[in-house]
Amino acid sequence: MSHPGGIATDSIDEGSVDGLLRRGIAAATFDSSKTREDYIKTCDQLEVLQDEFMKTDLIMVATIAFGMGIDKGSIRNVVHFSVPQSLESYSQEIGRSGRDGDTSTCFFFIKARQPQRSHTVAKKASKLHHIDVDSAARLYGVERNEIIAKLSEWNAEGVLELKPSRVMNVYKLTTHPPQTTSEIEILAQAIYACGHCQWCLTHEPLRFETPPPIPFDQLAFDGILNMVSARDDPRLLAKLAFGISSPRITQMRLGRSPVFGSMENHEFIVLLRAFEQVCSVCE
Repeated sequence: MSHPGGIATDSIDEGSVDGLLRRGIAAATFDSSKTREDYIKTCDQLEVLQDEFMKTDLIMVATIAFGMGIDKGSIRNVVHFSVPQSLESYSQEIGRSGRDGDTSTCFFFIKARQPQRSHTVAKKASKLHHIDVDSAARLYGVERNEIIAKLSEWNAEGVLELKPSRVMNVYKLTTHPPQTTSEIEILAQAIYACGHCQWCLTHEPLRFETPPPIPFDQLAFDGILNMVSARDDPRLLAKLAFGISSPRITQMRLGRSPVFGSMENHEFIVLLRAFEQVCSVCE
């Protein structure tokens, strides 16, 4: 990667930046996951880094918030170290590259086994808010796509849950739609084939090598048993180890405990069987 570009991550890994610097590549980091007290400092840092990025060949390793408002035509690479939250988010993020019309390279790294956390939130009531994007754009003098991009960013970060509605496109068919499988395939290729992505170039799916089994972390397992005395619910203990929240975990104030998610790289069913064995002995 010898051209200016961005590396998008969910959280900053300083090791990736150090690796670039050791190779003599100018790189910097920006992490938007700051506390409320650091908000003003974070905004100042963002402005400085964005200015430097616009003027130089600096490579940024940053969370997705860094790219908001960036309009640099010579971005040649956009790399994701984690799978984007949605296709819409990915389209917006890679859309910052190649605006000068030259070819750019966009790719992301996928692991065969990525720790996945599921979160269950107990709420007494939900609050729904409506925003008219067109009216807001006119009222505040900003571009409509900027508002949509910011809402999509907040949705990806879990700040809000975005449910687009009242979207209607009216079309009139000038010819009969395709009926046969071959006709439909030709139309789909004409509409969706970009000619540049991996699928268009190879027509081969990604192939993953099955990773070796992860050794059971007995130390973390014992830590959970020492932290939680309850032996009546092995699924509760498995959720705690895997990092899945529940009303009871919230009630026990274990969501921020160091044992929460301490075994997230294990298979959930393996954890459940192990805790079931412990709980059955205590019955």
